[in-house]
Amino acid sequence: MVKVATVDTSGLQFLLRGLQNALIGSGGDVSHIVRDESKLLAVEISKRVGPRDRAKTGERIDKSVRSRFAELGEEQNNFEDNPGKEGHAFVKWYRCDENFLFGVARDLDMRHGDPETLAKAYFDSKTVQGRMRLIFSFHHPRQKQRVAITMKILTSKAVLRQTVAVVKKGIGRLKASWFATAKKIDPSLVGPEWVERHLKNNTTPRAITELGGLQNNESPSVEFGSKAAGAAKFSRVTEFAVKVRKEKVKARLALVLSGYSRDVARGIRVQRHAKDHAND
Repeated sequence: MVKVATVDTSGLQFLLRGLQNALIGSGGDVSHIVRDESKLLAVEISKRVGPRDRAKTGERIDKSVRSRFAELGEEQNNFEDNPGKEGHAFVKWYRCDENFLFGVARDLDMRHGDPETLAKAYFDSKTVQGRMRLIFSFHHPRQKQRVAITMKILTSKAVLRQTVAVVKKGIGRLKASWFATAKKIDPSLVGPEWVERHLKNNTTPRAITELGGLQNNESPSVEFGSKAAGAAKFSRVTEFAVKVRKEKVKARLALVLSGYSRDVARGIRVQRHAKDHAND
C-alpha cells in the first residue's frame, strides 16, 4: 500500500490493512487511512533526512567548495597575454614574482566562468578522487625558479564567493523532495522556508508521488519516494522513519479496536475512532 523508495514497508502495510479491516462494515471511506499515514510518513522522513542544522551545513559547504578551488587576483595575467611569451600546451602560467611561477591545467582555468557553471564543476570534481587537491611544486631546471602547478579549479575571489552562494541554495532540496508528497496530499501543510522554497505548486521534479491508487476502494495505496541527490545515503533513516510510523499505527489500531469493542455493545459505528486518532 505504501512504497517508499526501496524501504521495506511490509510491516506497516500489515498494520494499515488492520486499520482498514477494522472499518469494514462501517460504511466509511477507508482510503483516508492510507492517505493520512502516507502524509505523516512523508513528513517524518522529511524531518529526519539531512541536513538537521542549516547553519552548520552552510559552513561545511563553504569549506568543501573552497577546498576544490584556487583563487587568483583579477590583476594576474597569464603569460599568453604578454607579447613574446608563450604558455605550455597543457598549462597556463601565471607569474607571482620574479622567482616563482604559478600554473594551472588549461581545462581547470575558469577565472571568467559564471557561478552556475562553477557550481556544476564543483559537484563534478567531487567524483574525481584526489584530482582537485594536488599541488605540484618543483624547481625550473634552467632558471632555478620555484614552479607550482595547481590541479584545483582556478577562479577569482569574487566569483568563488558567488559560487559558494549558489551551492548553498541547494540546502533543503532533499527534505523538499519528501515533503512534496505530504503537501500534495494536504496542501495546507507549511514547512520551513528553506524547504518550501524548493517547491513549486506544492511539488518538485525530485519527488515521486503517485496518488492514483487511492481510487482503489478495496486496496487503496500511495506510492512515493525521492529522486534527489543523496537520497540513497539516507536509506537507514527512511527505514527508521517507517519503524516509527509503524509503532504509531500500532497504537492507533489498538485505540480503534478498543473503542470498537466498547461501541459494538452500544451499537455505535467505529468510523469516528479512526478519525479521532488520524494525526497521532
